[in-house]
Amino acid sequence: MKLYLTDIEFRFYNGGCDNNATCVHEPNSDAVTCTCKPGYTDSDLSVTKVVCVDICEYQNGGCDNNATCSHPLNSNAVTCTCKAGYTDSDPSPTKVMCIDICEYNNGGCDNNATCSHPLNSNAVTCTCKAGYTDSDPSPTKVVCIDICEYNNGGCDNNATCSHPSNSNAVTCTCKPGYTDSDPSPTKVVCVDICEYNNGGCDNNATCFHQPNDNVVTCTCKPGYTDSDPSPTKVMCIDICEYKNGGCDNNATCSHPLNSNAVTCTCKPGYTDSDPSPTKVVCIDICEYNNGGCDNNATCSHPSNSNAVTCTCKAGYTDSDPSPTKVMCIDICEYNNGGCDNNATCSHPSNSNAITCTCKPGYTDSDASSNVVCIDICEYQNGGCGNNATCAHEPNSNAVTCACKPGYTDSDPSPTKVVCIDICEYQNGGCDNNATCSHPSNSNAVNCTCKPGYADSDPSPTKVVCI
Repeated sequence: MKLYLTDIEFRFYNGGCDNNATCVHEPNSDAVTCTCKPGYTDSDLSVTKVVCVDICEYQNGGCDNNATCSHPLNSNAVTCTCKAGYTDSDPSPTKVMCIDICEYNNGGCDNNATCSHPLNSNAVTCTCKAGYTDSDPSPTKVVCIDICEYNNGGCDNNATCSHPSNSNAVTCTCKPGYTDSDPSPTKVVCVDICEYNNGGCDNNATCFHQPNDNVVTCTCKPGYTDSDPSPTKVMCIDICEYKNGGCDNNATCSHPLNSNAVTCTCKPGYTDSDPSPTKVVCIDICEYNNGGCDNNATCSHPSNSNAVTCTCKAGYTDSDPSPTKVMCIDICEYNNGGCDNNATCSHPSNSNAITCTCKPGYTDSDASSNVVCIDICEYQNGGCGNNATCAHEPNSNAVTCACKPGYTDSDPSPTKVVCIDICEYQNGGCDNNATCSHPSNSNAVNCTCKPGYADSDPSPTKVVCI
């Protein structure tokens, strides 16, 4: 800028220029040119005045508002340095554009972090955004990853982690095949679904599921069976408590501990009627082989007892002297039914009412209800007269009456014999005028002519009295 000054002004007042300006003029001319010294610049917009201020004091030396300006002494080489809390965002080596340190490359923070710093400070703090967390153990570095990707978001290893977008509110959900065992509403501890409350299975069941699957299969433990008809529920009870373990209704069921090997044992009063070694069919002990009794006996036993009593049926009696064995034979075959040895025993079918009948050749000699059989000839001489002898063929009631010696039959009937003394019947065959006599028990008749009569017959065997 040219100024026109007096010589005195030029010499004593820097030609009227600013103290921080140099004054020059053309020879033989009063036209002064004021030029700010290096490190200074004209701050006056007037074309007639030069006011030199430190180059950095005028418009911050051309630096960004958020930069500090500096230069070497007596030099216009300005250096723009971003203020604390700001950084140069311009890649040009000749230009400095200062923006908030956090606005440039997120202040060096992770993309998933928010950048902050104190006023007028480059001390950046990187804070992971909601939904993210710092995965770097270094205290000077923050690497933000999804909160669920770091330590599974604090969830159990067997849980999946999730959270709403831009939120740290983690939800831990047990993976398929696992369930939360912790009653706390703020904590999830995932255990195998079968390890928690036995997977919902009965206490006497084992729980099973395929890997990564919540579909539980409940299987009753050995010694137990499912009593619930529902296809979706398993209720395990002792195998013997359900349908008697498959045993007969009249059997008791048992099994070893932790075993399905059921043993069916017939209850007292019952026995197994099935020959199969794998099946037990219990029937009343008396219905199987008559309880071991004789075929002609009836079997009985007290309720709930195997103590069988064998009782011979009507018409039969026990022939075995053993107190523990009953052998039933026809009542008439044992001791002739109590009849006389010379009698035959009989009874109606299924009856103990015995009839004793004397065998042929014998007759009942007892007037009472008893039957005592004696030889037919021994009872009342077989119906023969006292002076007759009785005889009959063996096993025959056909009696033959024969007059004893000294007696003769006086009855003309062929079926009746009346024995009188041989001398009383027709005078023993003697002459009417003779007397008849004979020795005792002898048919040898002696005819003796009565007094006044004499034997007229010379024969020694005949007497004719005249």
